[in-house]
Amino acid sequence: MRQTGKSTLLKMFSKEYYSFDNEGLISRFEREGSEILSLAPNPLGLDEVQKYPPIFDQLKLSVDRVKKPGRFLLSGSVRFSSRQQIRESLTGRIVLLELFPMTLAECHHKPLSIFLKLFHEKTPQEKLIDLLKKRSWASEEKIDHYQKTGGLPGICFRREESVRFDFYSSHLETLLGRDIQLIRKIQLSVSKLISLLTEIAKRQGLPINFSELARIVGTSIPTVKSALDVMEGVFLIRPYGDTWFLEDSGLSHFLAPQKDIANQTTRWEMLKLCYLELRAQVSYGLKHEVGMKPYKTRGGIDIPFLIESKSGERLAIVIEEENLPSNKALKSLSWFGKHSKNTTPLILLNSHKPFISSTGILCLPWTWVF
Repeated sequence: MRQTGKSTLLKMFSKEYYSFDNEGLISRFEREGSEILSLAPNPLGLDEVQKYPPIFDQLKLSVDRVKKPGRFLLSGSVRFSSRQQIRESLTGRIVLLELFPMTLAECHHKPLSIFLKLFHEKTPQEKLIDLLKKRSWASEEKIDHYQKTGGLPGICFRREESVRFDFYSSHLETLLGRDIQLIRKIQLSVSKLISLLTEIAKRQGLPINFSELARIVGTSIPTVKSALDVMEGVFLIRPYGDTWFLEDSGLSHFLAPQKDIANQTTRWEMLKLCYLELRAQVSYGLKHEVGMKPYKTRGGIDIPFLIESKSGERLAIVIEEENLPSNKALKSLSWFGKHSKNTTPLILLNSHKPFISSTGILCLPWTWVF
């Protein structure tokens, strides 16, 4: 996504750096691209590569000629797999890494949470509780602030909300007015695309009704689906089961501000923030050794986060906004445990103390996830 710090990271690790934001550089690569790639010190950093697709054919030739890993570091704010030319040019020659907006821990200069890692390593229950309790630092106030400011380094540290909102507005104008055209021509105005994205922000964690979205925006269902597809391609949103989540909580707040109701964090807000945090832990901490997906049945079983390892071990997480688990949560996990082997059930609650339910299910404060 734009504004996550890709260019800063690339400059730190590259011995030589070029950005295709510079139109003069594009002209230079058109004339002598192969020579630049062969003579540049490694690793060579190439930024905003989606703006010059021919670079991928040049890279293919260079990589095939000199089969040494790690010669080039590429960065782009359009998902490479969404562009056919890129997909075909570098198959088997590229490793993809995704840089998310900063996590809550990163915003406070703290290490990534080991919440999922402890479960993945089958840490005994008492030791797990003790370790999480000792490492717990994220207050509800800090989490609430993160929900409103997000984790885009160029935006989230702006103190004035009005200033952040100006940045978000400009951010969306760039993404929806220009970047998505690199993927596909969408026959919707920027204002209608923002209207569609706003509706997605309001419905995160809820099943998406394409007919309703098409009616609200004033377009067809195929156009809505196509627009969502390109929004994913520029890292604005991400599909998750039958719903979508925005990639950054601050952008979500900008589009659909949350009202404070007796300072009570709602399950919907907990769901969004836990999704962003768990996604980062799956990718960064466990390096995709586990997968994450929702699990629902028509009978009402609702497990928003099912973490599954390659060996078949599962962690089934249910989220509750109260300080005690509901009968529905207990029944969902009990039912799933009976029908799925090697499953550890877990309930995250809006409480401050861990405990074990009467049915033997571990219940933890949801703030311990961070």
